[in-house]
Amino acid sequence: MKKARTITASVLATLALATPSHAVATSGEAVSIAAASVAAAVQAGKAAIGAQPGTVVVGGTQTQRATAAWAISRFEEAGLVVPPLEIYLHSDPAGCKGHRGIFNAGEQRVDVCVEEPGVMLHEIAHAWNWVNLTDAQRAEYVEKGGFGSWDDPETPWHDRGSEDAADAIAWALLEEPIAGFTADGPIARTNASYRLLTGMDSPRISG
Repeated sequence: MKKARTITASVLATLALATPSHAVATSGEAVSIAAASVAAAVQAGKAAIGAQPGTVVVGGTQTQRATAAWAISRFEEAGLVVPPLEIYLHSDPAGCKGHRGIFNAGEQRVDVCVEEPGVMLHEIAHAWNWVNLTDAQRAEYVEKGGFGSWDDPETPWHDRGSEDAADAIAWALLEEPIAGFTADGPIARTNASYRLLTGMDSPRISG
């Protein structure tokens, strides 16, 4: 019997709708961002972002570029080092093979075709997981979550541990704080997944 999934519909909705408070800009507006690593991303074309050697963002709208740098900063603030990574931003789903975003492990490349912060976090989380998790950790995540596999192409998308793991990290790195959560329920389960992956609690959780 399959175990209950960590990421619930409400968590997925949160990932889809969340917006970084400092990176909400329409075309033509100046993006005002405090962190230097985020401000660097509003440059046009190809720009180095954050403190990650070799990490670049290519193309995209001003909002997409700001969101990419915001996402990198969220990893940095949580103590998660993003590996050298190329982030390509597109305005057409064709750039992501019809998806909202994709990760190519062989090229250490992320393509994102939307402006949703949760999608940006999710795809960067794939890159972090690829570099930082051992085979034993992946197997443990699959076993504890009751998934069909970690990332077998024959396994349906929703039954892959790798997708749930990326969602868990994306959820954990959103900005909205969570206070006084109980020891059971979807929030606690998702935080437990993040802890299994990173060894830490989500920075969204206080006291």
